[in-house]
Amino acid sequence: MASRASTSPTLRLRAELLAALGPLLLASAGCNGEGPKDEEAGVTTHAGNLDTDGPGEGATEDEGTSTGTGTGTSTSATEDEGTTGDPPCSLVTEGDSMTFDDYPDCTINPDTFIEPYIFTACIQGAEGECEALCETSGLCGALWCADVPNYDYIEVCGPYFDADLGLCCSLVVAELWWETDTGGLVEGRPFRPDQGGLRVAAMGQGRAGDWSRLSPRPPTEALDDATRARLAAHWRRVALAEHASVASFARFVAQLQALGAPPELVLGALEAAGDEVRHARVAFGLAAYFAGAPVEPGPLATRDGFEGVTDLAAAVRDAFVEGCVAETLSAHELELAAEACEDLELRHAMLMIAADERSHAVLAWRFVAWAVEAHPKLRAELAELASRVCAVDELEEAVEESASAMLRLGCPSRSMRQRWRRMGLAEVVAPCAARLLAV
Repeated sequence: MASRASTSPTLRLRAELLAALGPLLLASAGCNGEGPKDEEAGVTTHAGNLDTDGPGEGATEDEGTSTGTGTGTSTSATEDEGTTGDPPCSLVTEGDSMTFDDYPDCTINPDTFIEPYIFTACIQGAEGECEALCETSGLCGALWCADVPNYDYIEVCGPYFDADLGLCCSLVVAELWWETDTGGLVEGRPFRPDQGGLRVAAMGQGRAGDWSRLSPRPPTEALDDATRARLAAHWRRVALAEHASVASFARFVAQLQALGAPPELVLGALEAAGDEVRHARVAFGLAAYFAGAPVEPGPLATRDGFEGVTDLAAAVRDAFVEGCVAETLSAHELELAAEACEDLELRHAMLMIAADERSHAVLAWRFVAWAVEAHPKLRAELAELASRVCAVDELEEAVEESASAMLRLGCPSRSMRQRWRRMGLAEVVAPCAARLLAV
């Protein structure tokens, strides 16, 4: 048998997940396990509701969207804020680095973003009303009317009154997420509200050290400013994703209890939430070190993420997409990045997080196996979802001048992450799904 050191992270991860699934599938074949309660006990199965594109049970179109956010907030307007629809932006204009010439007081540095998306968003308002309008409505913070690609970090300058347009406008720079409908390139278990895409908190104004005090010893290698900026952006993105994973596991706990799951699954989800807190604090600490300034998350809106917890099909869909896929791919990427990382402290942090993500992935696979064993009618819909998720395009070569230098510091390029994702889907997720659904 090959030793752990002589096998690739991909093969090790696949072997570990298949080994964890083995006893569960044997038990399933014996038909001895207890499954979740039926509809008469308050659980909705909805076997045809495993499509990742639709809202969860109980969500409606006027509950708001869930893309990224503006300064200090991560949610759209809710009923508590006096509105039930999307705020009316009057004008959204895509920009570039030259756009900053029109906002001389803006202190955002686009060079600190790996993949910046620059635009201006304007709302109705008279001169002298812009700041008050944003404070009372949240419009300039949320900017829900802007058709922005999914992103995991955003900075906003403004609002300013544009005399030529007669509108209150903000300059926005967003870090693109590269999301797909099956999880995207994201660390850990993503948080998805009942309706809409992935959600993370915006950067906040917390006390320095609230989330970053567990930072490992900083790397000793001398880094130039550009490299530090890229590393800060990378770890800031990781930190926000891990921070959002805490909310995702909180919802998973609610789903498990609503569905009558066994105690070991509930306990595993609770422990996983604690793991994500630790991951977020390490990542925020690294981001703060590389940025040379405090890096703290703002509030994360979660109210609209717990309304469909009794829908079994939605819970299985969530667990497969967010756990079986996203957590598996996160563990896979971290293992590969750690293998290439030459800084011992960064490698240690990445391997610690990767080990936890592997256990979180196992937890998700165990839950899906338990649910499908009790409700076989979910099997066909899950097979269709798995087939769609695991459909990968031909692998492309990762091309980027600084890719090798950044990878040596544990920071893979976007194209490298995409390549690793495809590899993980084809060589880890697909075989595990095939084994699960073959019973």
